[in-house]
Amino acid sequence: MRKSVIKFENPLVLTGKEAYELADEFETVSLRSREPVVVDRQKLLLANAGRLTKHMLSRGYDGLVVIMGDRLEIVDYRPYL
Repeated sequence: MRKSVIKFENPLVLTGKEAYELADEFETVSLRSREPVVVDRQKLLLANAGRLTKHMLSRGYDGLVVIMGDRLEIVDYRPYL
């Protein structure tokens, strides 16, 4: 195990449930549409992830921290600032 230090100025901290709700809203994990996907599914999910990143940055967040029981999942938006 390696110790790392990450310093955010304004992270959004969510529970796992809240993070899954956000992923559902922006369709970054699965697509709601039951219609056949004409474009590549992976490209669409990545485009949706890009929309989520822009959404987070527009609200002033530089990171996302998700509390998943006894572990943390971290998304660093600083490279996109």
